[in-house]
Amino acid sequence: MRLLKQALTVMGTVVVIAIIAALVTPKTAHAIVATAVQVVNTSANSVPINDGGSAEEPFSWEAISRTTPVNITSFTTPSTTADARAVQRLVIEHVTADCQNLGVLASGIRLDASPSFSQAGVSLSFNPEFFLPFPNNPVVGEQVLSQETRIYVDPGVAVGVNALAFVNGGVCSYSAYGHLIVQ
Repeated sequence: MRLLKQALTVMGTVVVIAIIAALVTPKTAHAIVATAVQVVNTSANSVPINDGGSAEEPFSWEAISRTTPVNITSFTTPSTTADARAVQRLVIEHVTADCQNLGVLASGIRLDASPSFSQAGVSLSFNPEFFLPFPNNPVVGEQVLSQETRIYVDPGVAVGVNALAFVNGGVCSYSAYGHLIVQ
């Protein structure tokens, strides 16, 4: 009986030491690691916590235009936000168009971004164009387009939209949605 009592005492002591070690060791290891690594997020050297724009600065534009072969509805990309933050870029993510009474089937719509600049006294322009086709099954008298896209536009650049109908008559409503990337 005495031997059994001694064995149980030794085992109990080992279990108590193991429990204490299990409780103390993680805290000690954590304390050692915490003193070895320090992350500092100061305003002078801040760590970014979001992409700086998509949720904070949404962008939308809407317009209605009569269609002619040369009629272009346009807007200019803003250079500052309403709260005076500088815009780095506009990202257009969705474009819609609803054209009615065109008289002919239009192939789609055209978006163009027209940055103009001057170099050595000569006015230059670069005009990238994006074509978004209408679906192949238009309703009689109406053509509708809803297109996910990703178009990047710098501040101060004029963005134009027109239907590729090349006829007079009809009305198109356009919209563009996305976000402003700000500093």
